[in-house]
Amino acid sequence: MRNKSIFLIYLFSITYAFSPLLAENSLQFKEDGRVWKFLEKKADGEQIYAPMDEAEKSGKETIIFQYIPADDFPLLIYYEKLMDLLNDNPDIRYDSNMIKVRDNYILFSWWGTDSTGKEVSRGLMKISKDAYGLKFFRYNENPDENGQQSEAVWEKILKKYTFFVAPSDVRYDISTSLDGRNWAEFGEGKYHKKFFIKGESPENASERLEADVFVRSEKTPYDFYHSAIKDLEIQHGKAVNSRVIFVNNDSIFFEWWFRDDPKGLHELYKINFLSKNLSASVKYSNKNSIQNRPVWEKIISGANVTVMYNYTVIPEEKTGS
Repeated sequence: MRNKSIFLIYLFSITYAFSPLLAENSLQFKEDGRVWKFLEKKADGEQIYAPMDEAEKSGKETIIFQYIPADDFPLLIYYEKLMDLLNDNPDIRYDSNMIKVRDNYILFSWWGTDSTGKEVSRGLMKISKDAYGLKFFRYNENPDENGQQSEAVWEKILKKYTFFVAPSDVRYDISTSLDGRNWAEFGEGKYHKKFFIKGESPENASERLEADVFVRSEKTPYDFYHSAIKDLEIQHGKAVNSRVIFVNNDSIFFEWWFRDDPKGLHELYKINFLSKNLSASVKYSNKNSIQNRPVWEKIISGANVTVMYNYTVIPEEKTGS
């Protein structure tokens, strides 16, 4: 049903040499020469840098990194959708020029003009993909300056570099307060959390709540569901009944119980597909069937597990670019 969590930890613990990062809050590329200061990290994962000497001024010139867990999808489709989204703004017309198209990335320039024909923004963007999602590496130029020279430099930089993605934190948003009892967390690391009624021994608890982030092999939520039920029957050596509560393209919420003991162990299980291979699950189990079912269905269906990322700039692998 799923690979061991240790694989996930190993996967995200790889380090790279030759990184342009100078320190935690600064960045430098030899092709550009300037030191770029870290400004902020937004809730959507955008990590923004500006030139050290200009960071407190206009802020018009910026480097932005962003990672979005996503399925494997043609990059040119993302490019077309992005340009359509930009042009939803009636006050600015956005145009673009495709510079490079490769299997694993695309690079293009873009510019925006207002109703008078004045250029108000321009820049370069590289969209690349890995096994888990999409990487956006963006350079925003200052439209008040002659950008021909800087655009040539930054085209080289975006061709040469990508960035390595590593989870920095996992946020578990589970509204246990709806249950009306006090739940205590017993963490087993960043990627696996357990919760029990406060005061109860975890070893003897009749109820438990668990949340996981893990790498999976199943391609669809239904594939995962069928694999999970099969694994449960093998694990316990007896037949399992189950029911799908809801399902869509990237998540499934189901329940299961033992066929020969319908009033015994019962579990509510929801899994979200965060990307092509990465998933998050939340499940509630009760050894004595489930009391207060509507509340627990609401808690599990509304639970969210969000992975936050840190980025390290590294040289692009040799791809003939």
